[in-house]
This record gives sequence, structure tokens and C-alpha cells, in this order.
Amino acid sequence: MTDLDKNKLADCAWQLSMAYSAINLPGETVSTMFRDRELAEINYMHNETKETNLEISFDTTTLTCLFDENDICDGVFLFLEDKEDIVYYVHYCSEIYQYNNMLGGWMNKDYFIQIRNKPKGFFGLMIHGMSNKKKE
Repeated sequence: MTDLDKNKLADCAWQLSMAYSAINLPGETVSTMFRDRELAEINYMHNETKETNLEISFDTTTLTCLFDENDICDGVFLFLEDKEDIVYYVHYCSEIYQYNNMLGGWMNKDYFIQIRNKPKGFFGLMIHGMSNKKKE
């Protein structure tokens, strides 16, 4: 593997830590955490179902927080602007977390991280919390 840009690796680590920090928090808390960033709240309604997503813009990624029916963030997507940047996320995750071949992603006691690549252009990381406990 070629030498990786240390600044991009640091950005990757920081963006992942921002993603982790939102999981299991209420929507209002997440909005407050990122109040200095560009935010977009998206409400989906269909029949009796209502879902809220919060999109947060970073320099090279967009963090999308998914909220459950109790307005608790139960997962996030980190969308990459440049597909080539995935090498930094793979390198970072491989150095820090254990890879689970059966599940196809990295995990620790708190999070599960997968790379998602869909034909319609979605490309990024999906991060789920491993428990439903609220952070204090």
C-alpha cells in the first residue's frame, strides 16, 4: 500500500468520531452538537409512519443521522464526496476495529461499521449502535 496522507487519515478519524457521538442521542441534542455546521432536517411521512433524518455537512462528507420513533439516533450514514477517500476509512477501521467476515464489517462493543456501495450512487459508511442505551 502506498503512503497515506496523514491529514486525510486524521479527518477520517474525526468524522467517524462525530458519527459515533450522535448515536443513541435525542435529535435535539444532535442538532445542538452540530449547530455550527450546515444542517438539514428531513421528515418523511407515510400512513402512520413518521421518520426524521438530520443531514450534517462536513468538508468532504455528509453525515446523515437516522432517528427512531422516540427521536433517538439509532444509526448514521457517512456519505463520501470522493469514492477514492474510502481507502482512508478502510485503513483506519482496519487498524482500530476487528473485522467480522460473516457480517461484512468492523465492530467493537459499541458500533458496527459497513461500507455501502449502491448502483444509484450511494457510497459511504453505515454505522449502527450495538445497544439501545441512551447516553447520559
